Amino acid sequence: MIRREHLDAASEINLIPIFNLVVVLIPLLLLSVVFEELGVIDISTPRFVTPIVDPLIHEPPLNLSVIISDQGFTLTSHQGAPIPPVEGCLGAATICNRPGAPVADLLQKMRRDRARYDLTGDPEALKRSNEALAAAIARYDLRALYNTLLALKADAPETHDVTVSADPLIPFELLVATMDAARFKLASPRDDGRFDTDAAFRAAPHIQTPEGYAQLFGEVGLAVRP
Repeated sequence: MIRREHLDAASEINLIPIFNLVVVLIPLLLLSVVFEELGVIDISTPRFVTPIVDPLIHEPPLNLSVIISDQGFTLTSHQGAPIPPVEGCLGAATICNRPGAPVADLLQKMRRDRARYDLTGDPEALKRSNEALAAAIARYDLRALYNTLLALKADAPETHDVTVSADPLIPFELLVATMDAARFKLASPRDDGRFDTDAAFRAAPHIQTPEGYAQLFGEVGLAVRP
C-alpha cells in the first residue's frame, strides 16, 4: 500500500515550472515581434465629367488622364483627346521613353527571374529581377511628366483630379511613382517650377503649406485597363 502511494505520487507531473516559464516568455516574444508596416495611397475611382460649358467660363472640364504603357506616358484631356507629344517624341505617347532596351523586354526578364526566385529561392534570380525592374522604371521620364502636368495645371488651376491607368503588365512600383509625380508640387530653383535635370527633380523636396503638401493634381483616381 505504501509502495503504491509512492508510485502514484511519483507519476504526477509538476507543471508549475513550465507555466512559470511560459509566463516569462510570452512578454519577451511580444516585444520581439516585428509588425508589418503598410503604406497607404489615397486614391479614388475615376470620375468622368460630361463637359458642360458655363457661359461665364467657356472652358469644359479638363478630365485629365495619364495612361502608362511600355511606350511611355500618354496624356489625354477633354473626353479622351490626346495631348500632343512633347518635343523629341516621335511615337504615339505624349512622353516617350528614354533610349535603351525596350521596356517590354526588361519587364519580361523581370517576371521570368521573379518566377524563378519564387520557385527556387535563388537570391541571384531575385537580384536580376530587381535590376531589370529598376532599369525599366529608369526608362520612363518622370521629370518630363511632372513638367507637362505643371503646365496643364497652370492652364487649369481649378482642376484637382487626374485619372491614372496602366497596361496590365506595368509594375506596381511604376504606377506608384507616376501617382507621386502627379499629386504634389516640388520645390524648384526655377520660377516656373519646372526642372531641367533628373538629379534636381529627384532631390527636390515637396512644397510645404499650412495645410500640408502643396497639391498638383491631388485627387488621383485609379482606373484599370483591359
